[in-house]
Amino acid sequence: MESPNSAKESPNSAEESPNSAEESPNTRTSTTHDPFADFFRAELALSCTLANMAETNFRIGHQESAESALRKAQVGCATVRRFLDSPRHAKHLTGEERRKTTEAWEGLQYRLAQLDRDIAHKPLHNDVPAQKPDAQAH
Repeated sequence: MESPNSAKESPNSAEESPNSAEESPNTRTSTTHDPFADFFRAELALSCTLANMAETNFRIGHQESAESALRKAQVGCATVRRFLDSPRHAKHLTGEERRKTTEAWEGLQYRLAQLDRDIAHKPLHNDVPAQKPDAQAH
């Protein structure tokens, strides 16, 4: 048999459940699956993956592949910045989402700048054709 309090507890606990705020169309949290927030997260994640590819390709001596992956990561990073700077698009983010996205963008931008310097200014020893040292010896 149900206790008299169980009927009262059920509605109250539903109102206090953490999911009730997410179900409300007027309440947005950082865990909301908003298409704009999802776009920012996906674009940043893709750009980070491309930065990883650029770094790996650079380390193993695949200069062209490194440059290509870096350029694509830079395009993604620029796209995020353009949308963050657009009031039309950024208004769809909560303050917390905007802060987190901006921090992630800044970190990625810094990393891409470092990779760009490394790739452009530090040719690896295996990028130099093997005949060059022999040609200088003659």
